[in-house]
Amino acid sequence: MFLEPDEHIIIMEEWQRLFSADDFKQIEDCGIKTVFLQNTFGFERPPSITDDRINLVLGNTKLKILLPFFNFPPSGYEFWVKNYAVDYNNPEVGTSIDSYVKEIIKKYSNDRIQAFYAMYHDGEFPWCSKERPPNLSDETIINFVTNRQRIFVTQHNEIWTTFHNGMGGHEELVAKINHALHTNFPDAQHYILQFEYFLDWGEYIYEAPKKYFDLFGAKTFVGSGFIEGLQTNFDKAIKYGVWGFLTAPMHPFTRHHSIENWMHDIIRNTNEKMIIYWSNIR
Repeated sequence: MFLEPDEHIIIMEEWQRLFSADDFKQIEDCGIKTVFLQNTFGFERPPSITDDRINLVLGNTKLKILLPFFNFPPSGYEFWVKNYAVDYNNPEVGTSIDSYVKEIIKKYSNDRIQAFYAMYHDGEFPWCSKERPPNLSDETIINFVTNRQRIFVTQHNEIWTTFHNGMGGHEELVAKINHALHTNFPDAQHYILQFEYFLDWGEYIYEAPKKYFDLFGAKTFVGSGFIEGLQTNFDKAIKYGVWGFLTAPMHPFTRHHSIENWMHDIIRNTNEKMIIYWSNIR
């Protein structure tokens, strides 16, 4: 087990505003146990940067780390992408990714680290264009994602995905992927991260967390709408069966450049309210 049952807030470090050692210590003091380090692998991003971020967390706190792989392929592996998508039809791409991922897991083998697969583009969408790449079937994508998860699940028997439940018009494909993951890994706990949630979506998007919890026991963390959204969006999250929040206190869309004292009670109280709510549900 990586994520503990009483964790309902994951704090996200957005790569454009990095946390200091003190920032990490402050969120730990608020009761946070897990941080999401965004964009740790990608074009022209030397491994030393990833090492520095990980070591800063592990060396100064007891926090655990979610390590997404990948938003974009690392330098030297650009052939993984074709037509603005992973080259799903090329078996050499899957083999190459598996080899790379095994090295990542080996290098960062630690009970406090969970590496996971975040689909191109930005971990949310199966392709980065208005149209589906040619000759690409749902079955090919589903098999590709399932096969990659066979490696990641060996860490803590957990499945982590970041597919957006509706943005981009891929909701039917996402549903098929979630079903396949449950079928292939019935004993693994599935966690779903959806970065943007509290926008003007259709009702079917809001209902996705409850649907996947009821069907597969999948637990969904949604973007809270920054630190302020932990309060303003709490009731709506509860209504739709959201398990918890993925919160970026220092997102570049905000004016916050550090963890501030007024944030502490908001983080601590929101997690406690979530614990109480889900304890009563169970």
